[in-house]
Amino acid sequence: MSKRIRHKLNVDGDFYVEDQMCICCDAAPSEAPDLLKYDENIHCYFHKQPETEEEILQAINACLVSETCAVRYAENNPEILKRMDKTCCDIYD
Repeated sequence: MSKRIRHKLNVDGDFYVEDQMCICCDAAPSEAPDLLKYDENIHCYFHKQPETEEEILQAINACLVSETCAVRYAENNPEILKRMDKTCCDIYD
């Protein structure tokens, strides 16, 4: 398993954006506008972790639409994993 590097501005938590993998497609931030922001290089990152069921769904959708699988889930909650694509989950690396 390779170690993925999180973008330096990601807040600690289960969801993150992998460093240097965002292609500025705006797909993920459009799905989770309250959770994701862009840095000065137009690379997205999680500035807030999801707390509500609606925010968790937004984070999951952001992972699913990420064209490069840069938006990731790093934990093993079975309820979240069953809604995710395996390519976006670190547990399957």
